Amino acid sequence: MELKDFKFGEHYTEEQIKGKANIISLPRFIIADSPSTRYWFEVDSDGQWHLIAFNDYDPKVLVRNLNPVLSEKPIEVGIVQPDDIKDVLVPGELGAMLELTVTDDKTGKIIEHRVMKSKSFLQQFIQLLYVKMALSPTSAPVSVRDTGNTLRNVAEVGKKGYTFDTTAAITDVTYGIIIGSDNGGVYPLAMDNYKIGTLIPNATMNYSAMLYGNPGGDAGTGISQITLTRNFTATAPTTVNEIALVCQAVDTTGTVRKFMIIRDLIAGGIAVPNGTTLTVNYRLQAQV
Repeated sequence: MELKDFKFGEHYTEEQIKGKANIISLPRFIIADSPSTRYWFEVDSDGQWHLIAFNDYDPKVLVRNLNPVLSEKPIEVGIVQPDDIKDVLVPGELGAMLELTVTDDKTGKIIEHRVMKSKSFLQQFIQLLYVKMALSPTSAPVSVRDTGNTLRNVAEVGKKGYTFDTTAAITDVTYGIIIGSDNGGVYPLAMDNYKIGTLIPNATMNYSAMLYGNPGGDAGTGISQITLTRNFTATAPTTVNEIALVCQAVDTTGTVRKFMIIRDLIAGGIAVPNGTTLTVNYRLQAQV
């Protein structure tokens, strides 16, 4: 099997990858170089390797900086060092990683791939977490601002399963992972953000249904995580500057409401040409 025969969605052993080309081995990653293309592989919790990206390769330059804390785009300046790929959560921290991938729908080639730390859990997240963990009764509800800028009294009544529900269906732009074009000029990033600045509609970026990765853990890294995923297919050239996660919860009247719990601004935006798909992964993680 040649490097060009490796496919997205398939799993491979380390032995299948090594020996094919110039290899750079790092914890959790393998970078394999052919004369014209660089291939990126990542290992999963079962020890299987899968292709996560490939791009045109200049053999004179090797990627050095893969640390999303320092840069949201790889900086091509030297040799890869093991410490350049790392998890940015510190022990005892609960947070999220945001992964963005733009793929050409015709060729399957990855045009852009970024991984960064999500910076913006909002106050609605903490309020709803309290409701869930304390089983807040209707006699002592928590006042939470919904995406319509209305304070709603939320308690664990009736449809308890709706708290933190993100299971948006195809074309639904009201909750789940949603995207927008505001770079912070409409709504600067703040703890009390309650809605996205400028929503990109389904007509411009076709929204898939929400997808989920089962909870998993890696004893080697000390990380436990769940993954929330949504795909957005461009029908026109679009730049995405903001990404948010909106969930549902039930207020004390028994009505399902929507609350934004994460919002991230993407420095410089991410361009999504017509005929490509943006895949957004929110990886909620706990670091031991």
